[in-house]
Amino acid sequence: MKDILPALKILARNPLGPVLIVMQIGLTIAILSSLFFFIKSIADITLKDSGYDEAYLGRVSVDLNMPVELGESKIREDMRYLNSHSSLDAAAAVNRAPFGQWIVRMPVANTAEMEGANRVVAHIQGTDERGLSVLGVTLMEGRNFHEYEVSYVQSYIAIMAAEQAIISKNLADLYFDGEYAIGKHIFWEGHAIEVIGVSENVRGTNQSVNYTVFVPNVWLNSSFHYVLRSEKGMKLGLLKDIRSELNEQDRNRVVGEGNTFEQIKKENRKGLFYSLKLMVLIFVLLLLVCCFGVLGLTAYRVMSNKRQIGIRRALGATRWQICRFFLIENTLMFAGAMLIGGALSPLLIKIFAQGGVDFLLPYYAPLITGGVMLVAMLAAAAFPAFQASRVSPASVSGSLTAKR
Repeated sequence: MKDILPALKILARNPLGPVLIVMQIGLTIAILSSLFFFIKSIADITLKDSGYDEAYLGRVSVDLNMPVELGESKIREDMRYLNSHSSLDAAAAVNRAPFGQWIVRMPVANTAEMEGANRVVAHIQGTDERGLSVLGVTLMEGRNFHEYEVSYVQSYIAIMAAEQAIISKNLADLYFDGEYAIGKHIFWEGHAIEVIGVSENVRGTNQSVNYTVFVPNVWLNSSFHYVLRSEKGMKLGLLKDIRSELNEQDRNRVVGEGNTFEQIKKENRKGLFYSLKLMVLIFVLLLLVCCFGVLGLTAYRVMSNKRQIGIRRALGATRWQICRFFLIENTLMFAGAMLIGGALSPLLIKIFAQGGVDFLLPYYAPLITGGVMLVAMLAAAAFPAFQASRVSPASVSGSLTAKR
């Protein structure tokens, strides 16, 4: 503690360099905090467990090309065939399989009233009565859909006309705050949907959508899918065979190419993985640039203060005390930079929010990036500080003698 005041006095004696480095580090902390936030958001989507049994699942797309009343009977006929197939364990009809493009996302609320409603965007997964078991989603409370509750509709808007829903646990916790959710309601544009079940948390989107709502309505258009499950692991060869068999049974409907869930996820998240790697690279490069700046400034201050260091050594200062002095200087500069970075970080997030997405920077982002920056600054200053501690008292004896 006794070195803090002398360090402040030395920094104030020639403030231009320290002020510039403090501003640079503060701006770097703000940028790194924003990058950390987006890296974490993308990593949450791409790296976390989705909650689905991806390795055992595949899907084939279906275009029935027939009236709804005929389509429903055709789907149930296909389901009877697929669920008795020797190579499959189960099959279900869904509006769009998770991880695909153009899945349905809708705002849902905890009240029918517009004022004061808590609205969140949820992944709306339309499915038949087998959907949850085929996808491998655990039902934690309540019951599953009954066959008579499943409807086949011709509009994605009609999906949300459902009377019942199974919601993910995080949505139940958000809206009902730990209370028993069964029998309560969620709302879509004033339409009440009864909660009949609560599932484990799942995420099947390529965006930061944390909540899922399963409804017993299936949209019959080109995005309609059959989801297939094989406990031996889903293979492309099996999906190809299933597609051929379905086409042979009825040429009136079109069965598209099949794909495994793992491949669907991989293909539709290529852009996210690229963004994640690019942001991590930028994060590391910014950190390195700042470290080199700190290294250069500390080395310069060591060279500029070599005489004072020699005097302190002559007066009995140990090598550790000299080294510690420069580390304290950098810590003081970091404290000023942290104040700047903490103030600028939310402003940068607000700039990104101008695109229409409401980003909220978590409080821990500047703390984490600041901690990383502090470690980097001390590490970068360690070598010049160590070199300063090696200055011998004899190195200034000549100049001191001349002055006498």
